[in-house]
Amino acid sequence: MLLLVLFAAGVGLVRMQPQSANPALARVLLADCPAPCWEGIRPGVTSKDEALPRLRAHPWVAQIIPDLYADYGEGWMHWRWSPDKPAFIPEENSNSLWVDNRNMVKNIEIRTTVPLGVMLLFLGDPDWSNVYPLGDTLIQVNSAYVSRSFFILFQVSCTASIMEFWQTPVSIYWVDGINGVGKIPGLMPGQVMTCDA
Repeated sequence: MLLLVLFAAGVGLVRMQPQSANPALARVLLADCPAPCWEGIRPGVTSKDEALPRLRAHPWVAQIIPDLYADYGEGWMHWRWSPDKPAFIPEENSNSLWVDNRNMVKNIEIRTTVPLGVMLLFLGDPDWSNVYPLGDTLIQVNSAYVSRSFFILFQVSCTASIMEFWQTPVSIYWVDGINGVGKIPGLMPGQVMTCDA
């Protein structure tokens, strides 16, 4: 019985340690507002007019770059990161926010250099995953965290080693609710690493 208690405590410490070791990653992933949410911007709830001042005031954001389609009033908004951004967020092409034709934020994506294995230590297993072929050997995996209303996304070769799989960098993709159920429960390499997706 004592060994079981010690094992459970050890697993708990391993799960807790990454969050305390990297508060910036915890800040990105563990929002203090109802899901879906990144820094107070909520897909499906926050308008573009509300999102812009929040982005402008954010210490990680240096400049906002709207890319809206003038005829439709919808499109992407990007931003340049300030020097205060976390090291795990790349400088270029690492973020986007989609605004629909009703002026509402529909999704937010932030690309990271955080390896899949580290991300899973933070978040635990996803509810489900889907695999999409992007060519002969490249696949995209979308793994859903339904209660948080976000996916982690990554692309990897279906011939990659297990080590390469766990070291693949992931993106975080917040959406206005997750509908449906994926084909694969959880996320195990043997389930997603197939060239026959």
